[in-house]
Formats: sequence, C-alpha cells, structure tokens
Amino acid sequence: MLTPTERVRGMMVRLREMENARSPDSASTLPEPDRALIAEGLAQGLEGLDLLLWGYERNFDPTLLAENLKLTPDERVRKAIATLRFVEELRRAGNAFRGAP
Repeated sequence: MLTPTERVRGMMVRLREMENARSPDSASTLPEPDRALIAEGLAQGLEGLDLLLWGYERNFDPTLLAENLKLTPDERVRKAIATLRFVEELRRAGNAFRGAP
C-alpha cells in the first residue's frame, strides 16, 4: 500500500506525463497561478505531501471555516444543497449557450 506522500508523487509524475504528452500549441493543463505556486514550493525544497499541504495552507481562509462552523448542521446541508443547485443552473446555462443538450 502506498503512503500519502508516494500517492502525491505518483499524481505529480502522471501530471507531468500528461503535460508532456500535450502538443506545444495546445492550452496548458494547469493554470499559470498553480504553476507559479508549485514552482515556489519546489524552490523551497518541498515535495510530495508537504508540497500539497503547503499549497492548501497558502490558499486557506480561516474566516470561511469559522463562518461555516457558526451554522447548524442543518444550515450547512441547506447551504450545500443551494450551492449544488447553483452549480447545476450554471451548467445548464453553459450548455444552452454552447448549444449542447
């Protein structure tokens, strides 16, 4: 069984392989800010799970967590359902705009 660090390393290797397999004129797999964040973490000597956790910490907003913890479990579920409905509506609107079914 693989350790979490080995899993992350494997995902990074597969991501690099996918990136290398793409043609040079096609769009990049990762958005540029993510590439910059990864490069910054690698420059600090981070790898594997440490790099992944460091990236999450950089983008973590504790005020959002505190705000959600103030809600009751029922309110959190209702909020999640509302978010899912919004995502579905966005998906339908995008499909209608592109002429997809």
